[in-house]
Amino acid sequence: MGRVLLLAAVGLAVNSARAFPLIVNQLELPAQDDWLIPERVHEVGVIPAFAPYPEETITSETLGETSFVPCPANYFPGLPNMLVRMVNTTGNDWKQVYYVADGPLELTFVSNFDELVGEGFPWLAFKIDSVGENTPLVFESIAQDNIWEAGEEWRFVLQNYFNSWDGPPSAFGSLHIASLSVGDRTSTGSILVPEPAWGFVAMALAALGAVEARRRLR
Repeated sequence: MGRVLLLAAVGLAVNSARAFPLIVNQLELPAQDDWLIPERVHEVGVIPAFAPYPEETITSETLGETSFVPCPANYFPGLPNMLVRMVNTTGNDWKQVYYVADGPLELTFVSNFDELVGEGFPWLAFKIDSVGENTPLVFESIAQDNIWEAGEEWRFVLQNYFNSWDGPPSAFGSLHIASLSVGDRTSTGSILVPEPAWGFVAMALAALGAVEARRRLR
């Protein structure tokens, strides 16, 4: 039993090691929808940056301008509302999904932000959903439940989108977020999800495996 447990712990720990975890901070604002992002999250993104992390690889593309206004209270004319398509190819279902704009060094601006989130200096962020005052999620290809299921296509809107180097709104190709997601011109924003449950399971099994190994050495 101890050997089986140890092997399971090693296998899950190796699987978890292929993920790209982040520890983030949040500056809460009295703006639009109120939510609290977990401190420990994972970034998901596109190949080639995320090729080593298959559990966190998605596809994305920019579909063009849209007339839909997800957050009327913060909308102003002049900058376009951009529609982004992304497909969940991670193999996991995600109940919370967040967008964080790159910045403020290589500036991405959206007016439908809820909070500020970042690894270092936090920047504009919103929860991708269809409830509340800010409703950027406009299409789910499977169930209409605000859960990004494995294999599901989502479409969401970046309101009054602007990027300082004219990068596309669907560029989710850089590891790290906000002020730390700079310098390579592959990213204008990031998609965050809660830390997968298998990360906690791996740590727990690894700890039990270590206990079993020490017992046998005695």
